[in-house]
Amino acid sequence: MNGVVENTAWTNLRAGEFPLRQSEGITVVLGIGNPLCGDDNLGCETARLLNSCGFAHALVCEEVPENYTAEVKALRPRAIILIDAVDFSGAPGEIISLRREQLRSDRFSTHKPALSLLMHYLEAETGADVTLIGVQPKNRALHAPISPEVKESITCLAQLLAGLALPAESITA
Repeated sequence: MNGVVENTAWTNLRAGEFPLRQSEGITVVLGIGNPLCGDDNLGCETARLLNSCGFAHALVCEEVPENYTAEVKALRPRAIILIDAVDFSGAPGEIISLRREQLRSDRFSTHKPALSLLMHYLEAETGADVTLIGVQPKNRALHAPISPEVKESITCLAQLLAGLALPAESITA
């Protein structure tokens, strides 16, 4: 269930080709990141875009996703998707799908050492399938704008995730 997707591949990408699957029941998206630090804001921006398109359960968590666990548990989701900036030495904007067990690897850095603990907690408390979707950041400088490469990934991720829960015509790039 691990896959890296480069932006150039988005042209032909469909939900069935990415390691996320439609599930019966509720899918919750947690957008994680610092809204003041350039590409680190990508998780929050993806959740905002999903919300604007009618995705019912996209939460803008900023740097405190643990504060949303009660809300997530109350929804009784079948799937939980965390979106965050992840430094895996990829090209800016490159996307990777990770399971909790893979976060122990030295290859990946989410800049949040407790993220694997959050994923474990959510799995244990909800029984949901929990996945981290990481995007390689280009610039996390304070007050920097989101880079063009990461903006493209935000749009593509929102389209993919909305496709798991919404009709295709519900979201536009």
